[in-house]
Amino acid sequence: CGVHNVWRIPCGLLRSSVISESGRAREEWRKRLSIPAETTAFVYSGGLSKWQCVREAVLLFGRIRQAWPGKCRLVIMTPRVEALSPIVAGLDASGIRACSVPAEDIGAALCACDIGLLLRDNSSTNHNAFPNKFAEYVVAGLFVITSPGLKDASEFVLRHRVGVLIDPREIRYG
Repeated sequence: CGVHNVWRIPCGLLRSSVISESGRAREEWRKRLSIPAETTAFVYSGGLSKWQCVREAVLLFGRIRQAWPGKCRLVIMTPRVEALSPIVAGLDASGIRACSVPAEDIGAALCACDIGLLLRDNSSTNHNAFPNKFAEYVVAGLFVITSPGLKDASEFVLRHRVGVLIDPREIRYG
């Protein structure tokens, strides 16, 4: 249809994160990541620190996958793939692919996906955070699942209808 949304986001992105030919990047990276054509691809991109709620993202994906079996995948893009095992220990890791993507390729690789996971706890740090990862997800055209604890990002999601909010506590204890 030729219409594109343009967002002004108050943080920095690598120039390589902005992809001018996202359709071509999507096709190429879906092949590279072995994502079938009819599959909805969820993505977590970033580090593996506890505050980044990676375990909660995997738990959320597991719940979604129960209702949507065989039609979705989770791609975890992290520089420390080898450190993922203890984080997901005891969880169903089927349908999950972990890989390391060079920083200069992250923007293009994110285009292969459909839904970005960016969960964070409700903390004073997150009330003032506007993660670059959120901006990368939006620039890649992803629907974003984030948390109310990221105040500015969650307000952006609601105002522009580019995602939904889920509190990580609902995943841990719900």
